[in-house]
Amino acid sequence: MKRIWAFLNSGKGIGCLFFVVVAGLYYKSFAFDLTYFDDQVWVLDYQWFFAKWSNALKFFTGADFISGCFYRPLLNLTFLIDSQVGHFHLWAYRLTNIIIHVSGVWLVYKFFEHFLKDKKPALILALVFAVHPTLTMAVAWLPGRTDSLLGVFILAAFLCFAYYIDNPKKRFWLGHVFFMLCAFLTKETALVLPVICLLYLWMVKKEWGVKKGWSFWLLWLIVLPAFLILRKSIMAQQITIVPLGTLISSFFENLPAVVLYLGKTLLPINLSVLPILRDVTHWYGVVVAAFLTILFIFTSEKDWLKISFGFVWFLLFLLPSLVMSFIEHEYRLYLPLLGILLVLAQTDLFRASMKNKYVWVWVLIIASLGLKTFYHQDNLKNRLIFWKSAVNVAPHSPLAHRNLAAMYCLVKDFDRAEPEFKEAARLNYKEPMVHNNLGLIYMNRGKNIEAEKEYLLEIKYNQTYGNVYYNYGLLKYMEKQYPEGAKLFEQAIFYDPKHMDAVKMLLQYYRYIKDEGQIKRIEDYLRSNGVSGF
Repeated sequence: MKRIWAFLNSGKGIGCLFFVVVAGLYYKSFAFDLTYFDDQVWVLDYQWFFAKWSNALKFFTGADFISGCFYRPLLNLTFLIDSQVGHFHLWAYRLTNIIIHVSGVWLVYKFFEHFLKDKKPALILALVFAVHPTLTMAVAWLPGRTDSLLGVFILAAFLCFAYYIDNPKKRFWLGHVFFMLCAFLTKETALVLPVICLLYLWMVKKEWGVKKGWSFWLLWLIVLPAFLILRKSIMAQQITIVPLGTLISSFFENLPAVVLYLGKTLLPINLSVLPILRDVTHWYGVVVAAFLTILFIFTSEKDWLKISFGFVWFLLFLLPSLVMSFIEHEYRLYLPLLGILLVLAQTDLFRASMKNKYVWVWVLIIASLGLKTFYHQDNLKNRLIFWKSAVNVAPHSPLAHRNLAAMYCLVKDFDRAEPEFKEAARLNYKEPMVHNNLGLIYMNRGKNIEAEKEYLLEIKYNQTYGNVYYNYGLLKYMEKQYPEGAKLFEQAIFYDPKHMDAVKMLLQYYRYIKDEGQIKRIEDYLRSNGVSGF
């Protein structure tokens, strides 16, 4: 028994505990299907691209697959590795998400151990983080690894920085550089990291970092501009400059989401797979704010700088989500949650609860949170359950109605799909892909005139959506207007260079008219993109 307790109290034992807790909590996600909320892109749409290891380098020279406006090569690389290891079976993707989260939990433990100088509270807070319901989609939804992978790199870089300040060793400095670069190549939110490190120096260590931190200042002044210049040069053709006024407007429109996120840190009750501000309550956030205020009123020894650092950590890592975002994804709390837990750890109530006789309270809290997570992940079982859940919790979301309709289309249930698409159009007549999909329904029913009207509306409101040109081209083919169809396929490829179905249809057309020059051009294009058997 002594050996068992000694093992559990060691680093390896704690790591094993985290793995058992996370794997036990999310094991049933291995039986889940795709939700068709971006995950199908990684697993299905680009199988032809992920099928070759040689394509890995292309992640570093192009934009993100999903939106085209992000540069996230390391994130993309994890999906390629999953596809190669699992041969496109979902177990590999699920296992990777669990491993990333376990790594994140371990780093959270080290984070709190560093701040609190005590293993017991660090372990308890890490377990709270491990089972927290708001992080469910970071593990059970494949693209949720965007924030968990970022969390791993940010925490590793931050801890290396903090360790170096306490003990200036070369390995900590190099570790910070490595993990910072990994974070930059994972998600744009990583640009907050240098700011957090500087604030840590000023607010926690209470120094300006002139002696120990000067090398980091120099590093950041060199690496940050270099990275931004590199990113701009790589994505010069994909980036659309968003007006500053639009960014500011978006920020203030989404600012109430801070209260929403605050509520879900300590009261993760009103959970949703697709939360939008219009359909959520902010009262939980108000209650949490009031609760923390009362705790601090009755806390005798207050380290206001450390408390302020916790709130700043929470707000800074939320900040990017408030710009150009219309969905308050709960898994975006992956990093901000630590700030509120750090704040909570500064209260007398928390310190008192660390006494051995009160540990059972934390066992109940962790068990309750885990139970909530265990059942909440069922909303991600498959695409139909996911989007029905989204519509139920966010009835004013045009995206939810649009994608529920799309799920009905996949099973050829067009009668249920049509009213959902129309509801999405009623909520937002410019909602992307709605008119395209209505066009597909009408084309399937032989109503070509109505289908053409919908395709033209899609092009009017969503000009850069390559798939609508492809579908419109198919309609022209059905009407035997082959040259017009070929022009539309060319437009589909122009807006979506990886739309291989459009490329193949174009190849078919040029073979039909026996244009050898165009045939060679298209065949070379397919080969350059790793497509074979055409």
